[in-house]
Amino acid sequence: MNLSSGRMAMAAAADTTAPTVSITSPAGGTTVTSTIQVQASAADDVAVTRVELYLDGSLVDWFSMAPYTFYFQSWRYPTGPHVMTVKAFDAAGNVGTSAPLSITVERDTTPPVTSIASPSQGATVAGVVSIQANVSDDHDVSSVDFLVDGVRFMTSRAAPHVVTWDSHTVANGPHTLTTRAYDGAYNSATSAPVSILVAQPGGAQYDPVLRVPACPSVSNVCDSTSLLQGRGFVGPELHAPNTLDGCADGTNTDESNHTEQIHWLRVSRADGRPFVAGRRVQVDIAVEVPAYSQMAINLYTASDATAPVWTHLTTLNIDPLLYADQRGFHVYSAEYVLPEGSLQAVRANFWKGSPLPSPCSTDSIDDRDDLVFAVGQEVDQTPPTVSMTSPANNAFAGGTVTVKAAADDDFNVTQVEFYDGSTRIGLDAAKPFSMDWYIGNLGESTHTLTAKAYDAAGHVTTSAPVTVLIDNSKPLAWFSSPMPDALVRGTVQVTAGASDAHGIKRVDFYTGQGIFASLIGSATSAPYTLSWNTLTEYEGRHVLHAMAYDPAGNAAQSEVIGVTVDNVPPAVAITSPANGGKVFLSATLQATASDTNGVAQVAFYDGTKLIGTDTTAPYSVNWSTLLVPKGQHTLTARATDGVGNVSSSPGIVVTVQ
Repeated sequence: MNLSSGRMAMAAAADTTAPTVSITSPAGGTTVTSTIQVQASAADDVAVTRVELYLDGSLVDWFSMAPYTFYFQSWRYPTGPHVMTVKAFDAAGNVGTSAPLSITVERDTTPPVTSIASPSQGATVAGVVSIQANVSDDHDVSSVDFLVDGVRFMTSRAAPHVVTWDSHTVANGPHTLTTRAYDGAYNSATSAPVSILVAQPGGAQYDPVLRVPACPSVSNVCDSTSLLQGRGFVGPELHAPNTLDGCADGTNTDESNHTEQIHWLRVSRADGRPFVAGRRVQVDIAVEVPAYSQMAINLYTASDATAPVWTHLTTLNIDPLLYADQRGFHVYSAEYVLPEGSLQAVRANFWKGSPLPSPCSTDSIDDRDDLVFAVGQEVDQTPPTVSMTSPANNAFAGGTVTVKAAADDDFNVTQVEFYDGSTRIGLDAAKPFSMDWYIGNLGESTHTLTAKAYDAAGHVTTSAPVTVLIDNSKPLAWFSSPMPDALVRGTVQVTAGASDAHGIKRVDFYTGQGIFASLIGSATSAPYTLSWNTLTEYEGRHVLHAMAYDPAGNAAQSEVIGVTVDNVPPAVAITSPANGGKVFLSATLQATASDTNGVAQVAFYDGTKLIGTDTTAPYSVNWSTLLVPKGQHTLTARATDGVGNVSSSPGIVVTVQ
């Protein structure tokens, strides 16, 4: 057999089938006024290698891979009717052509209209500013550029066209804002300019001796403004490296068009007062977050900017989520208390990696900048604040009263004096400011208390007065229930009476006396009563008393009464007839019963039917069985003591004949 000739006979047939292709969007008859998407669908028995878009027979664009989506810029073509087709090619050179699709191009020659809605003309701004544009177009708006002094800093591609701008990127002074709007046909228009004044509070000036931004006069804020701007594609940093000791920045300054850099530094006091030693300030650091991992800000302070010795304040770690999702401008903050020193400095070191904190790290990406500011000596011109906190206004008082005041000062309160009218009754030189005032020797009267607070500068403040009603008379108290020598069980209502010319504040109930007294509970309104659970008490004799208190704290004790707690039922047993005995016509039922506090009665039962009771020992009843059914019966005796405790004897079984 000739195998080689067989192989030649089986050579593959040539591909002669053209691809199929069609335009799926836009629809025929569409009027096009701007850039639109033209979408095509193509298929082949082997593979589609290329799809081309034609307008009026001229090639517009082509794609070699699906999806076949073309951007048709209508502004490039004359107004009027046009015909679109697409061609699909396969590897064998076969060509398929779509059905023609008619469109009408209507050239848009009208530019958009744009203006700046905010800020307003002549506005003074600082920090991060919101800029809003008004934009309209007869067809559509594709984008809006925002410009400062003619330089674009942001583009908005969707309404509402609002962007934020960090005004630190320019120097303090007048500047011009404009917007430039584009429509889908690339028509553009620029808004009328809006003049603004950038005025960062506490704007620093470059100090050529220190070689850093500095605020030489004492203020409540020092801001580097735009003096630290620049690095990489942003442009060179003015007066680089802006460090007191000449510590140079890293040389690698670009990462995917996001330059790692410190934008600005600001030191401020939240209360608006000047920088002074011992006061807390906030340091804000604005940075450009790049696409690096492990970025952080090391913050340092120096009490003497002329000979800086850097102290590490804190490390501010950059959130890793920012690297992928929110790269760009971010502000971080820290606080510290100013040390002594007339000219101080802060340093921000924006670094990559995880080295030990160093004020002058060596990584090629690192950026560090200093800010110098003057610190003054604070003069205390503010008197302290003081108020009486105890006793309350119009309170009753008696015996010994603790008088309290709250006092504060921006520096220090040296002492607080307490006065009864114009008479000083005491003082305290340390928080909490208080004293004990003995008034047990005073009769019923009204007194006015005040507190005077002093600071180290000699300022004095007197509190608002507090009126105190002195009452050293004790109330009256008496015990009402239970009665003396009563037998009690279970939960018992205990009641007391009390009276006072100025009212009763509360009544406390106790069991026991002296150091053995135990509080049962308290009642604050008449009738003064509460529930006493004797089940938690020991069996036997208890003494009870009540303590009544008036609003001044005067107390009176009621008489002491004794009661007996008895929660144990009597013991009882049937002695006759005998268990298993027989009864004919009648029988005398007998039982024994005993209790520490006496037996009140014994009742005899045939099952659940009462046969009879006896209240004196020996306990017995006569049981006539004439009307009782013959057969077995279960007899029990139930004993009740004087307080109501009840117990039943074991049952006995007898046979009635």
